[in-house]
Parts: sequence; C-alpha cells; structure tokens
Amino acid sequence: MDNVWLVESSLAIGLALFAPLQTLAGGSEWTISKGVAKYVRIEGDRLIVDVPSGVSNVCAYAMRQIDLSDWVHCRLEAEVKCRGTRVVRDPRPARGVKLSLHYTDSQDGDRRYPAASAPEEGDFGWTNLQLAVSFGEVPVAASPKPQLVLGLQQTSGRLEFDLSSFRFRKAPPLFPQRDNDYQVKYPAAVAARGRMRGVMGRGVCRNTEKDIEDLKNYGANLVRLQMNGFASRKRKKAATLTDWNEWLERNLVHAEQVLGWLEKRDMQMVLDLHNPPLGGYGRSGDVFYVQEYADRFVEAWREIAKRFKGRKGIYGYDLMNEPSQSCRALPDCDYWNLQRRAAEAIRAVDPDVTIIFAANEASGPQAFSYLTALEMDNVIYQVHMYKPGGFTHQGANGAPRPAPGTERPYPDPARGVDKEKLRTWLKPVAEFQRRHNAKIYVGEFSACIYAPGAGQYLRDCISLFEEYGWDWTYHSFREALWWNVETVIDEATGKPVPNRDNDRFHALVDGFKGK
Repeated sequence: MDNVWLVESSLAIGLALFAPLQTLAGGSEWTISKGVAKYVRIEGDRLIVDVPSGVSNVCAYAMRQIDLSDWVHCRLEAEVKCRGTRVVRDPRPARGVKLSLHYTDSQDGDRRYPAASAPEEGDFGWTNLQLAVSFGEVPVAASPKPQLVLGLQQTSGRLEFDLSSFRFRKAPPLFPQRDNDYQVKYPAAVAARGRMRGVMGRGVCRNTEKDIEDLKNYGANLVRLQMNGFASRKRKKAATLTDWNEWLERNLVHAEQVLGWLEKRDMQMVLDLHNPPLGGYGRSGDVFYVQEYADRFVEAWREIAKRFKGRKGIYGYDLMNEPSQSCRALPDCDYWNLQRRAAEAIRAVDPDVTIIFAANEASGPQAFSYLTALEMDNVIYQVHMYKPGGFTHQGANGAPRPAPGTERPYPDPARGVDKEKLRTWLKPVAEFQRRHNAKIYVGEFSACIYAPGAGQYLRDCISLFEEYGWDWTYHSFREALWWNVETVIDEATGKPVPNRDNDRFHALVDGFKGK
C-alpha cells in the first residue's frame, strides 16, 4: 500500500486506481461553487484561478470530497504542480496559495485546515506543492465531508494548477509506534527537586529584571526563555546562516542577563531555541530538509552547552519548539533524530545538564502515543496543551475577535469538553510517563483573553498537571495581548486595559502557590 499512488485525471475528472483501494472511491470530481465561478475554471488539464487586484476576501477554490472514515493511524500524502503570477502576500494567517485538506476533528469538533507550504507572493514557475496529514486513533468526523482544496485564499493573483500531476495516497504513519520500555533515571538533585511552576517569558530580547521580580513575588520559580524573533520569510532579502548566527548571539547575550536575574532570586530557566535555522518555528521545518541547517542546529547546541556549563539556574535545554514534521526528512534529520543528535552533542560537553525533548505535532499530547524515549538519562519530555484549539485560540494570533454570543465556552457541554475530557486528551502523556519513569514538562498551555471560562480552563489544566506531578510554564507573560493575564478587555471600548483582578490571573497565581 505504501507505494500505491492514486492519480487524478482532469480530462476524465475521475479517479484512476493503480491498485484496489476501494475506500477512496466516490466523490472524485473537482467542484467549483457558483459564488467563485468567475475566478475559478477548468480548461483541459489545467485549473485556472484568477483573482484580480483589489479583491481580497474570496476563497477561490476547486474542491473534491474524500472519505477518510477508515484512515485511523494512516497518513494522507498529496501533491500537485502549480505556477503563479502577481500573487499578493497577505500577512494575515492562512492566506495565499492552497493545496489543503478541510476536515473536522472528531475528538473536539474543531475544523482543521492543514496546507502545503507554497510560494507567498510574486511570480513563480512550476512548483511541486506537497501536503501530508497524519490521523490518530479516532476516525475523522464524517460530516461535513472532508475536502481536498486547490486555489487561492483571500488574496489576489493568478494560479495555474496542472491537474494531470495531482496525486494522493493513503500511506502508513510516518512514525509508527515502537516497543521501547527504557526507564529514564535522574540525578538525585533533579529527582528530589520541588515542583517547578512558571511562565514563558517575553520574546525577542524584551524581558526585564522587573518582570522577573514580579514573577518571584507572584510565586513563580521557572521561566521559559524563548529565543525567537527570527523571521526569514519577512525579510526583503533571503536570510542566511550568517543572519541566523547574529540573531542567536543577540539572544544568548540576553539569556545570560536574564539567567543572572533568575539565579539572584533562586529561580530557574528553560533555555528554548524557538527559531532553529532557518525556518522560524520548528514546524517550518527547514532543519528537517536542508543538511547545512540541520548540522548548524546541532553545532549551535554544542556551543550553547559550552557557554552555560555549570550555571545553577539552568533547568534544562529545550531543544526544539513545537516540531511538526509530517513529510520524510533527510537521514538523521527528522524531528526525533535531530533532537537526539543535539542531545548527544550537549552531553559531550556537559554530561550533567538536563535535556528537554519535544514531542512531534507541535508537542501535542497525541504525539506521545508514538514518541520513542531516548536511551539517555536525565531527559525531560515536553508537551504543549492547547486542546481544544477552537476554545483556547479564539481571537488569538491575529484572528478576529469572536462576535459576542458566538464564543466557544469552557466547560462546553454541547461538545463534551470538561476537565475529564482534558484528562482524556492528556492520557498518552500520562501513559508515556508511567512506561518510561519519565519526568514531564508542560512547556506551554493557555486560553485566550476572549474565551469565556478561560480561568476555569487554566485551573483544570493546572490541577491535572499537579495531579500527575508535571512541571509547567504558562504561555505567556506580558507578551501578546490575548495571552496576557494582567490585562482585561474594557467591554465599553473593546480595548485592553491593565487589570489583575480577573479569573485568569487568579488561576495562574494560585497555581504558582500550589493551591
């Protein structure tokens, strides 16, 4: 099955099967809605999408339905060739050239829109867009029908898709489950250490000593310092490793300063390499597919280990933020092996320091179901908790604020979301912890300022973390508006105002104090 590709012939607008995969039959035609027919058409084996300048709020798509009902523990891989002219880059999230899958997650009722990486602007010649989507142990919701999408979302430009090149297949998991019962051992000081509770600090070298002092007074004892701000795709010229090296040095100088403030107060730091070379977040994945960048990632951690060796305030080295690898990487450059290589490089310099190893799928709890433990001691495994995303992220990251009355609440009886549902989502992490005697660190969790019941959500998350004995850091402190617990929205003006007398702030501070 792994070598069987299904090829779409646009001449017949049908599905040609080179091997019997009957589950994919049906719904094989590309369809174009009447509302966008003036922008989208099929000419022979070409799908033409042409959105004129000035039109910026149209989803100019061709779509086809696909039955994913029996794709449990499988992966969809799709590709198509595309070229474009005068494509306008829209800075808002998720806009632009699309080869994507639209489906509903059965577990939380959220819609998912994974998309292939694609050119963002200007003119480009024939480019092979590739999409890979992995599915877990729960079948994808059957209604509404999952759809594959080709087109241009909410921006202008002209695209030409070669439908004769369109292929997709049902593939086995990229990371199948493996048998590994390695029992992680920890130094006495780490094993006996009290609970560590804190926050993600400000990004881009913006932390201040007052931030650290205030956190100390609130009861926190841990700060995850994100070395971020390297945005290779927003530059006027292509970024280079020289640019990244200069960025890293600025961040390390700041990290040394913050570490001094923390050590003075008997607090600790998670040193988080948020932007590996050169792909922004780990999910952008340049390190998985470019050998030079992968090697630099490993060497950078070796240099960091030399620089901070022996510092008492280091809780651990956070190797990679939210890796999201869904395509095959270069040899020894996948999310797991690249972290392994970095861990080995660090240990060659400093055999005593703690390593923080991130799960795949943006460190989501579901990825612990196939995470293989390193055969290495003093490794803490990291999870991020943003489930359900439709609740935690409503109005966040530049998305519009939900209209009053349309917000997703917590608890959410209609969707069956409550504390016990959170426990169910975290079950793979708890099982990994028991199987490997592993310490768990929740590097990020949060709920947006606009989310009704956000305070209760934080309390329920923290209660579960405490029950399982996990260390944690809230995302994030005095950074983006939607996560800032010291701010509320003035309902009269709709603008943020400073106010610590709110349920999110009290939930977090109570959590710091173990209440």
